[in-house]
Amino acid sequence: MKDCFKILLKKDLTDMITSTTFLQILGKK
Repeated sequence: MKDCFKILLKKDLTDMITSTTFLQILGKK
């Protein structure tokens, strides 16, 4: 159960970072 939570948390963090980077790239254009 904890491992699943860690994986989900990791995925959320990755998605968040990706989204933030994507927004920053869009903002620069």
